[in-house]
Amino acid sequence: YYLRQLNISLPTFLGIACLVFIPASELALSLTNLVLTHIIPPKNLPKFELSNGIPDKAKTIVVIPCMLSETKVINELIEKLEIHYLGNSDKQLFYALLTDFTDSKSESQPNDQDFISTALNGIKKLNQKYAAHGSEKFFLFHRNRQWNSSENVWMGWERKRGKLQEFNCLLREGTNTSFAISTAPSDLLPTIRFVITLDADTRLPRDSARKLVGTILHPLNQPHFDKELGRVTEGYGI
Repeated sequence: YYLRQLNISLPTFLGIACLVFIPASELALSLTNLVLTHIIPPKNLPKFELSNGIPDKAKTIVVIPCMLSETKVINELIEKLEIHYLGNSDKQLFYALLTDFTDSKSESQPNDQDFISTALNGIKKLNQKYAAHGSEKFFLFHRNRQWNSSENVWMGWERKRGKLQEFNCLLREGTNTSFAISTAPSDLLPTIRFVITLDADTRLPRDSARKLVGTILHPLNQPHFDKELGRVTEGYGI
């Protein structure tokens, strides 16, 4: 009735409502964040300083789950790994790309092998540039496409979440993963204790990796597993 009085059709009204909703939701989110940060003060977690570096028992790998979609994008990812390393170099810190191909109607695409070669060459150049005494710091873990009947497409299993789940399985010496390429030495993976996951557009400020490891190593932050609930109830969890 009111729409007829204003001479506005229903599609036009819905379109205007959508345009208004977007900035309104952003404003509501900003206000909520502002109020919460003033009501709930930040809590500093106890941490080890690790001024002498990350201990051998806390080997850590920084990973970027990503897609091999374009040569330019792959080169940018390699550059990001280098930047992360330069700001967070440590004997016990390693870096890797966890990659999939983009979704496809077929199992393979003509550019697939070129993308793999670009990624492998980029990782190789980083190791040649920064590895000391033959110790490699940079790796590539790649999965081939699998058929997904529910989405009717060839894709990496469970996309980002799947890459991380299978990678953790690989670190625990699991063999049932879809990784087709792993450039890391087989004796290194079981010694990795922690994984720091970054998005492709996430920054890793200088020495922040060491601070994260120093925090998670502290006894007061250790996980407490509740057998009855079947989950971690104190400390950290996944």
